[in-house]
Amino acid sequence: DVYSLGVVMYEMLTGRLPFVADSSEELARLHQQSNPVPPHLINAEVSPELDHIVLKVMAKEPAMRYRTADQLGRILENYQAHPQAKHTATTNGSETALPETRVNQAVPVNNPPPAAYRPSPLPQKPASSSNPIEIDWVLIILGLLTVIAVGGLIPFWLWVFFSFNPLIP
Repeated sequence: DVYSLGVVMYEMLTGRLPFVADSSEELARLHQQSNPVPPHLINAEVSPELDHIVLKVMAKEPAMRYRTADQLGRILENYQAHPQAKHTATTNGSETALPETRVNQAVPVNNPPPAAYRPSPLPQKPASSSNPIEIDWVLIILGLLTVIAVGGLIPFWLWVFFSFNPLIP
């Protein structure tokens, strides 16, 4: 998955994950809806081209990402071969700037992201005092229907069994 490669690249360049949350639901929401802090704001040594590549790989819309990890790998190899030149790769008729690959860089970890890029807190659900235990009634009804359907098949199975194996008096 190209997106997961982008998350690994982001962590390698910045020393931190693109999103941090207290719960898995909040983390999933951040991955789906929020944009990460651009890596160059955390690590000033990240080139604008590499910043562009990482953000493109982590785009929310899959059509905006590179189609395959192989395509991303070729772009990064091209940059590694020509670190001083800006290159472009044609992807479906659109040009994409190719970043310079930087290896073995010291990555500062203690720089907090700017306030503009911090995710907004999740809205809190109002506490319901009338029903402290939430019951999923749809699930209960579906379970009862399943029990009734399977229980209704038992007489049919017995009829079929005794049709082929009649009782001998």
